Amino acid sequence: MISRRTFLGWCGAAALASTLPIDLGLPDAPQVVEARVLTAASLYRQPAVGAEVVGCLWPDSVVRVREAAGDWYATGAGYLRREDAQPMLPLAGVAPLVGCGWVCVNAPVAPLRAWAAADAPLVGRVGYGGVMAASDRLVGIGDWLGVAPQPGSEPLGWTSADRWAVVDVPPVPQAEAARRGLRLDRVAGIVLALEGEGAVLRLPAAPPAGLEAGRYRLEGRAPSGAALPPGAAWVLRAGPVRLYGAHWHNRFGRAGTGAGWEVHPALARWLYGWLPEGAPLDVV
Repeated sequence: MISRRTFLGWCGAAALASTLPIDLGLPDAPQVVEARVLTAASLYRQPAVGAEVVGCLWPDSVVRVREAAGDWYATGAGYLRREDAQPMLPLAGVAPLVGCGWVCVNAPVAPLRAWAAADAPLVGRVGYGGVMAASDRLVGIGDWLGVAPQPGSEPLGWTSADRWAVVDVPPVPQAEAARRGLRLDRVAGIVLALEGEGAVLRLPAAPPAGLEAGRYRLEGRAPSGAALPPGAAWVLRAGPVRLYGAHWHNRFGRAGTGAGWEVHPALARWLYGWLPEGAPLDVV
């Protein structure tokens, strides 16, 4: 059983406001949160790479994590490196899929195929929490979605509909003087959400290489984005700055190799619904 604060700890994030006014979409009742294994991963007897290996986990398997400490997750069978698994937050605002629209992966992974068949060539994979637009649908031998970065776009691939759910897109928040924008620290790999006299949330990010310091203004957002890996979620755009949820790794807090600032998908969704249009993003 897990609380909002515990989940933030698993993500490597810290809530700084004493009242914790962070709605990550968790129901009021505590929930069991699991983690998706990202690669073939070893389980160790102790939280050290040189410790005895006591087991292994397959990619896209699901493991329950008892607690997080530093760079490690403790499971019932041993210790797992944090970068080898990504915590899965129960999806908020999901509904049965009855048509086209914004959808979110509600399974460890959703393979994308070249056409609507299980034996079609694999063209991509979207992990839990990834968001795309269902732009087409075929029902017959199976139930298939054509998914794309934007509604109405040509599908990038076809995927089994039972791995997706309709996702509730947060409305664009009204401008508030108290919400002072984001501070993006390139060296520390940290994003601070500034509110009032301080910060309401501190979260680790994988910053892109080569971005210069400066102040930028939020000028656009979308649940998913073109020119990014399929399923990159809750994209915020401010000049050359892109911030989005990355479902394909858990190496937050260190330099990344992507096109923008990558954070956990659940935290990207919170920022999407918290940051008003025109708010400053200060890259330092």
